[in-house]
Amino acid sequence: MTRFIYFLLLFSFVAHAENVHVGDFGATADDQQDDSVAIQSALDSLAKGDTLIFAEGTYDVCATLVLQHSEQITLRSFTQSKLKKCANFSGEYLLYVKPAQDFTLSSLHFQGLHNGHQVSTWGKQGVYIASATNVKIIGNEFSNFGDAALRVTSGPEADYFTTNTREVMIASNRFSQCRQVTTTQAQTNSYVGGVNDIVVLDNEFESCTLKLSTRAPAQTANVLFNTFKDINKTAFEVSYYSDLWVAHNRFMNIDGFVMNLYPNSQAPRQIPWDNIMFEKNFIHNTRFGLRLNSLGREQLRPVYALTVRDNRFEQVHFAEETNWRDIVRTYSYSDHASFDGVHISGNEYELAPDSDFLYIDPLSRNVYIDNNTALPTQPGS
Repeated sequence: MTRFIYFLLLFSFVAHAENVHVGDFGATADDQQDDSVAIQSALDSLAKGDTLIFAEGTYDVCATLVLQHSEQITLRSFTQSKLKKCANFSGEYLLYVKPAQDFTLSSLHFQGLHNGHQVSTWGKQGVYIASATNVKIIGNEFSNFGDAALRVTSGPEADYFTTNTREVMIASNRFSQCRQVTTTQAQTNSYVGGVNDIVVLDNEFESCTLKLSTRAPAQTANVLFNTFKDINKTAFEVSYYSDLWVAHNRFMNIDGFVMNLYPNSQAPRQIPWDNIMFEKNFIHNTRFGLRLNSLGREQLRPVYALTVRDNRFEQVHFAEETNWRDIVRTYSYSDHASFDGVHISGNEYELAPDSDFLYIDPLSRNVYIDNNTALPTQPGS
């Protein structure tokens, strides 16, 4: 039902667009020839409201495709055509979109050259969308990127007080064999925000981490009904997002933290962030649980309102770890404050030997803990 609703919204959005076909510019699927020049010509031809359509098959892309200063543009196929990096690909991103207003990406498969899940290969990236408003990324597949399969963020020319990229929907996509899907600005010396009002809904993250991170205040991130599985590091990383709602997700076979919440060390100053909710998620066979780090060393203001409720934790095993053996753990690098308003309730959990469900650091205030239930340990746990 969820997928149907959002595909219906997508088709209503593009129903009156002018259709442009990459084949009309010389791009031919499945001929194992470089289609970069033809596809770039098609992109350059687009006017406000146009839809660029890819016919069925695989397109070889040997140089970065660029779409700049676009408005109401859609890139799509009806059969999930593949855009694949050539073996001798020149550039960093397969597709670069900036700036954009009302941009839609649908039913395409983007394939890179590196399995970032096995070995991180920085700079070997997929799709980059920056300085954008009202972005829909729906029903695509992203595979084999050494760095970010998808990076949606603010442009590097923004500053600390500039409005972030906003209104982003990432729904019903499949991400596999990649290092990350992220909102972090790639330039490490730029102190800019990520995305305001982002929804990550009904996606599959297989061997690929989701990272929502920002170096300036960002508000409203909803991570709902996704599946995270077979990840050999942290499944979900997040820093400096206020109004974060993580609910109804499935985390399975994670050899790292389920969620690692932490302050971004590259932020230029203290960033207030509040209202973090992790609820009604299902966790099975993970190395760790939730690592909740509130503040950096110089920060004074607490993080207000942390809620962990109605989750089910099965087989959190900790492997050979000797120090971190709490399924839910809060802490702070600051000597002054941590969380203020902690609500931990209604969770079910299995305990591995010599482990505990919960550790709340002594700097956290206004802590409410109730009705958390230990489950019988299953055979083989």
